[in-house]
Amino acid sequence: NLGVLLAHRGDVDGAEMAFRRADEHGISDAAFELGLLLLAADRLADAEEAFIHADERGHALAATQLGVLLEQREDIDGAVAAYVRADERGDADGAFELARLLIQHDQLADAEYALVRAHERGHADAARNLAALHEYREAAPELEPEAESNLQLEPEAEVLTDEVHDVAPTAADL
Repeated sequence: NLGVLLAHRGDVDGAEMAFRRADEHGISDAAFELGLLLLAADRLADAEEAFIHADERGHALAATQLGVLLEQREDIDGAVAAYVRADERGDADGAFELARLLIQHDQLADAEYALVRAHERGHADAARNLAALHEYREAAPELEPEAESNLQLEPEAEVLTDEVHDVAPTAADL
């Protein structure tokens, strides 16, 4: 891909032009790469637009990145919907991010299902969080719901506070 080659050579403007041309031809990977390039340049609105283009074409990683940007600007419903799309497309990071938000909204059973999917797809932090969730439940099976929402799960260096639910959500459910 010309855009990737130009980006590696440090020609950011040339890479952007190449990615935009490819995006105009409906190439989802180009739209995703454009989003990453714009994100690195701290052009968040432009990056979001590029991720939307890629997401609309079924790009799982773009849906996850879009979810991150939406979450950063506090559009939680939009972020959840993007993570659900990423998860449905098989992205481990999308499933993990979905689980994190579900835990924050006291939906532990749904979060557990999402963590299982993330783990099955090879997300290392998902395994650690599943273990922490199961350990927590075994240690305190009769906690009040408010106390369960204080559960802290640990992905690498950050701490998650989340809960799980019984049925895995779809985009329509959230």
